[in-house]
Amino acid sequence: MKLRDFIRKVGNPQAWRERWELRRIEQIPRYNRGVTSLFGPGFEFVDSASFLFIHHELFHKHAYEFQTDRPAPRIIDGGANVGLSLVYFKKLYPESTVLAFEADPLIHSVLTANVASLGLKGVTLRNEALWDQPGSVRFLSDHADAGRVGDGDTGVEVPSLLLQEVLDQPVDLLKLDIEGAEYRVLKTAQESLAQVDRLFVEYHSHTDKPQELAGLLQVLADSGFRYYITAPCVYSPKPLLRRESYHGFDMVLNVYGVRR
Repeated sequence: MKLRDFIRKVGNPQAWRERWELRRIEQIPRYNRGVTSLFGPGFEFVDSASFLFIHHELFHKHAYEFQTDRPAPRIIDGGANVGLSLVYFKKLYPESTVLAFEADPLIHSVLTANVASLGLKGVTLRNEALWDQPGSVRFLSDHADAGRVGDGDTGVEVPSLLLQEVLDQPVDLLKLDIEGAEYRVLKTAQESLAQVDRLFVEYHSHTDKPQELAGLLQVLADSGFRYYITAPCVYSPKPLLRRESYHGFDMVLNVYGVRR
């Protein structure tokens, strides 16, 4: 039976097409580029595993969903990767304006192509790293979703800027997924966080560095946010017995900030 006939027989064609396509992507080895038609025109990804994880978090668990009375909310997306978050935001609020940062030059080129392919309007892309110092930083790419600012002379040099430079007007949602730089960026920009109504931060705990969760939560509390925390992926169910780690992180948390 052809796929077309099977879909017609079982009903709900869109759901079955998505399931079929996601299973196809599962078969692609990690760190290999691929293209999917899930969103209409060709959408390119650089790593099947990270694409599937982010797709599930956004389009099934709706991790970035928020409500606002403004028909054209302003969103800042720190760590946009190949653009799944932008697709989600534009489906949620088609008239939104999104300022998106992606530091990895290779992934930024894929992001740019995807935005053009889907014809996303009101989106501004910047190939820069959000950091606690302006100028430039060394960036370590993993060719997926775990690239990060590094130490020493390894990696590639990319432009860096302070978050407060773009917090010059109200922001309906600030999203940060910047692989361990969250606390340094938010702490430096603390005086400007009054411009932010809601925020989402993916907190990363480095296995070889002091944890910064307490400091990050204090910044949010001092800035007038009430915070909520979930554990999407890297965590230790029994940390007294064994601590899990992945790509140099021993814990990854979703931290939400809502005005009191």
